[in-house]
Amino acid sequence: MYGTTGFGYNGQPASFLDFYPIGFAGVQLSYPLFNGTVTLRKINQKTLELRNNELQFGMLTEQNNMQVENAKLQREVAKKTVETTTEQIQLAQTIYEQTVLQQKKGTASLTDVLLADNALREAQQTYLSAVIDYLKADLELKKLTGNI
Repeated sequence: MYGTTGFGYNGQPASFLDFYPIGFAGVQLSYPLFNGTVTLRKINQKTLELRNNELQFGMLTEQNNMQVENAKLQREVAKKTVETTTEQIQLAQTIYEQTVLQQKKGTASLTDVLLADNALREAQQTYLSAVIDYLKADLELKKLTGNI
């Protein structure tokens, strides 16, 4: 710091006013002689946080891998279900056609034809549900693998 300061007296018998230059310079040094074990504890805390983050990353990776495998298996099951329901539709269609022929020949009643028709429609509905399940499983797999 640098500046001037003035001293004076304005009373009687003699008035005076004198200015004097002043300057100050200083340095401050601060060094902890003992900080306890704060630094060591902070280092240990950060090391534990790093290990925790590594474990969480590994756990999330394994969880994602498990979900991908589960989605693959669900898609395969849904695919097999679609194939099975396709065969069921073909079988129900064959039964319906045979029942209609039997009804024309007089060996089957109208109730039998209606039951066969109902079974065919039920098989078709099951097929649609199986296709929807397959598409859901495929979409879930694509979502988990990041292909969407």
